[in-house]
Amino acid sequence: MKAYIISRDKMSSEVLERVLNEDDFTGIRTLPPTAESMQSLRDADPTTVLFWDLDSKESSSLVKSCPSSVPIVYFGSHESIKAVGDGVKHSLRKPFSKLQVRQVLQGSLLAGVKLSTKPSTNNLAQENNLDVIKKRWQSGLATINLRRNELIQMLKATPEQLRVLIQKRGSDLVGDSRKLPVEAFPMSHALVVDPSEQNLRQLLHSLAAKCVIQADTSEDGMTGWKLLVDGHYDVLVLRWESPELGGLSFYNKLRTHERFRYLPLVVLSSKVQTQDFRLLDEDLAVSILPLPISDKALSGALSQVVSNAVLSREFISDLTGLIKDIQSVSEIASREILANKGKAYDQVVANALKLVGDNLLEQNNFDGAEWAYSAAWRLGDRRLSLVTGYGKACLYQGKSDEALRLISVADAIAPKSVERLCLLGELELGRRRFVDAKVQFGKALVIDPESSRAEAGIRVAEELEKFEKSGMVKTPTDNFASYLNMIGITMSRAGKTVEAASYYESALIFIHKSDQQAKLYFNLGICYLRARRPVDAKNALEKAVKLSDGNLAKAQKFLIIATESMAKGAVTPDTSLDFEVI
Repeated sequence: MKAYIISRDKMSSEVLERVLNEDDFTGIRTLPPTAESMQSLRDADPTTVLFWDLDSKESSSLVKSCPSSVPIVYFGSHESIKAVGDGVKHSLRKPFSKLQVRQVLQGSLLAGVKLSTKPSTNNLAQENNLDVIKKRWQSGLATINLRRNELIQMLKATPEQLRVLIQKRGSDLVGDSRKLPVEAFPMSHALVVDPSEQNLRQLLHSLAAKCVIQADTSEDGMTGWKLLVDGHYDVLVLRWESPELGGLSFYNKLRTHERFRYLPLVVLSSKVQTQDFRLLDEDLAVSILPLPISDKALSGALSQVVSNAVLSREFISDLTGLIKDIQSVSEIASREILANKGKAYDQVVANALKLVGDNLLEQNNFDGAEWAYSAAWRLGDRRLSLVTGYGKACLYQGKSDEALRLISVADAIAPKSVERLCLLGELELGRRRFVDAKVQFGKALVIDPESSRAEAGIRVAEELEKFEKSGMVKTPTDNFASYLNMIGITMSRAGKTVEAASYYESALIFIHKSDQQAKLYFNLGICYLRARRPVDAKNALEKAVKLSDGNLAKAQKFLIIATESMAKGAVTPDTSLDFEVI
């Protein structure tokens, strides 16, 4: 985000600038409170925040000219803030600390997040349907609560107590063996990453007491990551200050990997005040413990993260169906159904709704995802991952300005998320601000040098930049997918077939609508046929057929050609093969 500081107070401005620089704000400008400075504020866009000094004598005459479209944080003496009265919603009283700045800034930015609600469609014919949905919802809440209590009992039980609990569920145990059925216990296999041998010994002892059947260990982050990718683990205990691959990079890799998006995680650290941990505050499947740790603290943390993760996964299918029912009735009805039932309920249900939104995004149901995020927000979920998800839903529906605002807010409050940086880079690609896009993708690569999304973003930004500078560019189109596709076609027709195929592979990461993806995969298949790579062509064309539901006839035709070419072991390049336009 960008920031303007309107003040002549050097000390206060320096504190604000330090906080903003640490949080990766860009375009920080400190201006005196003058009419000329107010002219500069005309450039303020949805990604701007304004800090206004109420102590300046010009403040009273200029403050009414502040743009209403951006968040404003006022600062000054107690008297000057009080004098403004109800007009000040977010303020800092001088002198203030960096921590106070962050707290007020977060409140100001989140206050500007407005999740849209669908218009009411209520009518008398829906009343009976509403009663049925209410009963289903209440029954679901009761089931979740019972399951939570059962999970917590299991996770806190001794081996003997656990046997009794499992027997009550009807699970069979073989003889007197200590080994328990994997499906009966949600935490059978753990991975511990910690460079301290003493910590490892203590953690292994504590995990054994928690009925964990097997625990693997690693003394450095990179080895731990490889163990995680190659194995199957129910919970991860991670020392933030691990060598080779530190906690920040490890966590970003973890949550951007599909398999580990909701893996329960306990973070251990000797520096719990570090700003990196703001990234973890939004994750219900994460608990942070300061070193040294006690068995009781570890037990409580494990119970919390494992039960949250298990419950969210178990009820996601039921909630997806229920959400479709709720969407069929009025907005008033949905508010009533989703009314607060107590903190324990809200946290689990809101998290599950958020996960439903994530799943609907993956299914390209962007409208449904938007509704799920809104429902979780109404329940009181203020995690930044929810704001990020909503921003993605807006981006994928073409609402780029709203998406930019939402994702920028989340990034400003909790910087250093690879996912958010890549989304900001993608937004800058769509705005044709290629230098800014490369900056965002570059930040992501600093955190995770193996981020394929960030690498693809830089590749696409560079190709777009070269294309526009080459003079070959036609009148720019408003359709981003069409623009990306046009560049790939131009490259291939110029004889750069291999480069075009590589470009398409990167560009496809930033196309989200199925019909557009189908055409780009078709063109990628054509590039591979021209490059005499029938196996790759077949894979791309199969995806084109699937994404188009079989409606892209040319894809089926050339899929047969690619399959026949594979059988022959060779293919003759045909430069007459033409492409699909969007």
